[in-house]
Order: sequence, then C-alpha cells, then structure tokens
Amino acid sequence: MPAYVSNISNKSGSNYDAMERDFTRYLLKTQFDCRHRVRAGRSEFEDGGWEVCLDLPFNMVRGKCLVYSFGINNEWSFDDYMDKTLGCTVHAFDPSMAEKTDFSRSRNIRFHPIGIGGKNSLVLKKGQKAKWPLATLGTILKLYGHENKTLDYLKIDVEGAEWDSLPTMYREGVLARVKQLGIEVHWLPKEKDLKTVLELHKLGFRIYYGRRNYYSRKKSDVTGRTINDCIEVHFVNINFID
Repeated sequence: MPAYVSNISNKSGSNYDAMERDFTRYLLKTQFDCRHRVRAGRSEFEDGGWEVCLDLPFNMVRGKCLVYSFGINNEWSFDDYMDKTLGCTVHAFDPSMAEKTDFSRSRNIRFHPIGIGGKNSLVLKKGQKAKWPLATLGTILKLYGHENKTLDYLKIDVEGAEWDSLPTMYREGVLARVKQLGIEVHWLPKEKDLKTVLELHKLGFRIYYGRRNYYSRKKSDVTGRTINDCIEVHFVNINFID
C-alpha cells in the first residue's frame, strides 16, 4: 500500500500544511528496490538526466527497446544515452522547440514537434505566436504504429502538462504497456493531483527513485516551508514481473 498522503485540498492552516509535507514525502519514498540503476544523461546535480532501472524484467534489450521522451528543450543527454549506450529506439517530442517538422537526430532518435496533452488540440501558450499541437499518448502511439508495442521507458517532463495528460492515459489504458515511467512532477498540491499520483500505484507503478530538482527550490506561498516544486519520480510497472 502507498504511504499515507493527506487528501485535504483546503489551502489554509494545518490541513494544507500536512498535505504539502506528505505529498513530498510520498514522491521521495522508495517503494521498489531496484538493485541496478544507471544515470541516463547529465549528472544527478544537473537538469536533463534520468534514472533507468536495469533489473530484470525492466532491462533494456539492445536493438529492441523503445523509448518515448516528452519534453526536450534542446537538452538531448537522456535521449543520446538511451540510443548510444543502451541501444534503444527513441521518439522525442516537444512542440516548443524551433524545429517544426520531424527530423532524425541519429539513426535511432526521431524528433516530432508534438506535445502530450489531455486531449487532441492546438494550444496557444503565453508568449507564443503559433499554436502548439498536443495529443494524447494513445493517439500518438497509434500515429507512429506503436499502439500494440511495449514502451520500455516513458519520460515526461512537460512543465505541468502531466496533470492533464495522466488522467487521459488512465482512461485510454495505455500505461499497461509501459515498463518504466520517469516523470517530473510540478506542483503545489491539490486534492485532484494527489489522486492522480496515487492512481499510478493502483495500476502497478512503484517508485524506485525520487529526486528533488534543486533548480526549483522556493518558499511555499501558503506555508512558508522551503520546498522544491519540481520532483523527478521514477517508477517501474510491477505487472511485468512474473
């Protein structure tokens, strides 16, 4: 069972204080003991790298592993590692970059100027002149012929868009074919966000590593507590264990 997380959404007094505290504790608490994990990309004290669990059955099989990477922002160290070191096929997605057409970064890395969202839409972001195309994970998998494939690793670093995207993934049922999930959680916590994260546990996802993004250190507007409002959380899907 997951660790206790307060589920009170009232932003006042001790109730919200407990929720803010417990949410951070939950995201950083190990639920699965991954014995062999590697850092894919930049070091743990830099932005851009992600942890990968290589314990069976979550290991990457060279030439067969498939990775979806949402949120690039011209920082390719994770994608390059998954390609060059682990031998995976990588599909990288980001509608915010200057490139507005598909291109191949390498033989195994293909870029697509699409973002992940809770629905298929065109969205005009603040400060942008052109609308960004967003699509659900289910739609994107079908678009590239992967709807019946296993995703060995799904990375999501999309500046808060995870809160719209995850509930749609639950409804689509697509996470059943995801072995590992790395996601940067952006927050101050709300009750619906807590429920969204806890739903991952119900679906079989267990945290094997959580890490504060130290570039996001700030003071909570509500409690005055020093927090990191971006936390990188890494899950394995234990349904793949025989």
